[in-house]
Order: sequence, then C-alpha cells, then structure tokens
Amino acid sequence: MTQKDLSKIAAIQSEIRVIKNQIGYADIPYAADSVKGSSNVFPYVERSFMVKGYDYEAYYAKLNRLQSKLKRKLDELMDERDKVLEYTNTLDDSLLRQIIILKYINGMTWEQIGGEVGYSARTVRRKHSKFFSKN
Repeated sequence: MTQKDLSKIAAIQSEIRVIKNQIGYADIPYAADSVKGSSNVFPYVERSFMVKGYDYEAYYAKLNRLQSKLKRKLDELMDERDKVLEYTNTLDDSLLRQIIILKYINGMTWEQIGGEVGYSARTVRRKHSKFFSKN
C-alpha cells in the first residue's frame, strides 16, 4: 500500500462531511397552486382558491436520495478503512502502525500524532517518510 492509497481515506472522509452538510441544508420546498370550487348550497357559484404550503413529499424524496448517497459513501469509507487497518496489521513496528492509523484514519496533524505517541512531530514525520521512501 502506498502513501497515495492511504491519502485517499482523507478525501473520502471529506466527501462524507460534504454529504452530511447537504442533508442538513435540504430545504423544504414551498408550493402554491390554485383550485376551483363552489359553495355546497344553491346558487353554486364557482370560485378559485389559492392553496399554499410546504411540499413535504418532495422534501422526503430528496432527503432519502441524499441519505442513500451518504450510506454508499460510508460503506466505501469503511471498506477503505478496513484495507488500511489490514495493511497496518502486517507492519512489525508498533510506532509506525500508530503513526499510520493516527495520520490516515484519524486525520491528525504531525504535532497531534507526536503528542499522542510521546515523540516530537519531527520524529514521527521522519519515521513516516523513512518508511515510505523504502517502499
């Protein structure tokens, strides 16, 4: 697995956030129409009436489409995440496994990773670079 393969995880996670935001901003469409009717007593005089309101049916159809899209992307993310975790389990170096998981799965910065594993950001970045320059 290459560094390029690992960096795809961040793009997929970013896309998930975008889709979640789309669901949050799904507007309920406002609809208006006119209908004709008359009173129920004689003389039956025909009149036009305006009907206004929210189109919940269209809203829920749009929301369901967005949720389906989100689910597909979440499934894709989980598959990619599983590949990375399987790959990291093949590594002998515990520190390197932690660095790869924290960087690519958790999306942490070098400073955050260094704080988490007890090394400087420079040390974890160097270990990461050294590993990928070999492979």
